[in-house]
Amino acid sequence: MYEVHGRAFQSRDFNWFIGGGGHVYFWGDDRPNWIDGNTRSVLGLDGIIGLEGKFRTIPLAVSLDWKPAINIINYSGLWADEIALSFRYTW
Repeated sequence: MYEVHGRAFQSRDFNWFIGGGGHVYFWGDDRPNWIDGNTRSVLGLDGIIGLEGKFRTIPLAVSLDWKPAINIINYSGLWADEIALSFRYTW
């Protein structure tokens, strides 16, 4: 994934980020149960958008992001249900 970051709300404590990339999945007989038995690979595109806040008094950053994905080859469709809340140690 390639991401671009910038300052949010004119504050040094908040940043936004946006980006994109791609994905390729391969599997054998232990394929996910929602995939056709003959399909062994998936190719698609990913996006990400989010907001991060950093605490000044403790070494902690919290971010919330949304990561939609679309499969182009095999099992085509949009997956827009990936949301993450992250806590990271910073210095």
